[in-house]
Amino acid sequence: MPALKLDIHQTAARALYDQRSLYLQAPLIAGHLLYITELEMMRHIDVLHHCQASWSSAQTPADVFVQAVGQATELRDSDWLTGLLQTTGPLQQAAIDALCWQPDLLETEKLVELYQQHPELRPLLFDLWRHRGDQIPTGLTSAAELRSQNVDLQTRALRYAASCKKIGHELFLPYFRELSNASTQQHIPGKLLATALWGSLLRGTGQLYETMWRGIERETDPQALYRLLRIGALLATPQLPDVIRQYAKDQPAKAAELLALHGTRDAIDTLADLTPPAEAENDFQAAWLWVSGEQLHVEPRLQLVGKQEETPLPSAHNWWQQQRPQLHGEQRLLFGQPLSLARARELACQWAGRYSLNLLDLVASLQKEPVTATEQIPLRKRQYLLIQSGGQA
Repeated sequence: MPALKLDIHQTAARALYDQRSLYLQAPLIAGHLLYITELEMMRHIDVLHHCQASWSSAQTPADVFVQAVGQATELRDSDWLTGLLQTTGPLQQAAIDALCWQPDLLETEKLVELYQQHPELRPLLFDLWRHRGDQIPTGLTSAAELRSQNVDLQTRALRYAASCKKIGHELFLPYFRELSNASTQQHIPGKLLATALWGSLLRGTGQLYETMWRGIERETDPQALYRLLRIGALLATPQLPDVIRQYAKDQPAKAAELLALHGTRDAIDTLADLTPPAEAENDFQAAWLWVSGEQLHVEPRLQLVGKQEETPLPSAHNWWQQQRPQLHGEQRLLFGQPLSLARARELACQWAGRYSLNLLDLVASLQKEPVTATEQIPLRKRQYLLIQSGGQA
């Protein structure tokens, strides 16, 4: 094929990779848009692969991804990719994307070697193994191995372990057992505690509420507090909406997400009471989409006087006033219908973006079993893994 036509395919593949990255960063995006983008991207990359396109040095994240996936056979166990993993920033993320998309670029055994040789890569490698669903040596997630490591590494290792059905609850219990004792002075970092609670939750461990509340009461780090509140939102913990109302004063966008995830009448009442700042308008619209299944209009603060633009979208507040009488007790709304495992799994196949992780974790929490699909893998693979996942609707 002439070089000019190959250049067209390279340019198109790069542009589609960038588009995919934007979709994954959005709060919620219709899954069919991501699917079409991924399908078209791979069509261009397949042409480049079969025509043995020539490659120049990768300068951008899109270059890295397209070149890595397009040269999958030639780059297997490549020092180029391992070198990119040891960098930081967008090029490293593009290498991770390529390794999630094309796992045989670097086999698990090679990644385990990197783990042993480069301690600074260990947190990243646990994330990569989780996205790929890799089975790694059990010693890497043993209690003795992890408790000697820093908090970031322990947190990511526990998140990986939580996604593995073969790992039991014994690994997670020590992280919060002492916290349930009111007299203990031990400080368990909130991110670590939330991840341990999550792993235990997926293994059917009961009586987590007291530990979660104690962690929330003690936590001062905003990111760690978000993770603890998120566990409560996944469980639809009563009284949590009042806590999130206070949290919203500093973190309005995350508060809207958590209230939508909670999905009860009290939570949606609280969401309706919040007025989003202008910079959080998209997040609030995504939260109302999560609740209603419709595109609704929310009124941001700091709107310019005289700038009241006409909108064809119905008001979120009006929609809720009409729907509120139909939601009772502990019922939860998800995209305009009562929450069920079947409903959550169906929607996790249909939606992408940052909040799709909430859908995946909602499925896992309802079926009390890990879900191996993640928000970073190709949508087609995610759908397959969700269909194959266990649990009864």
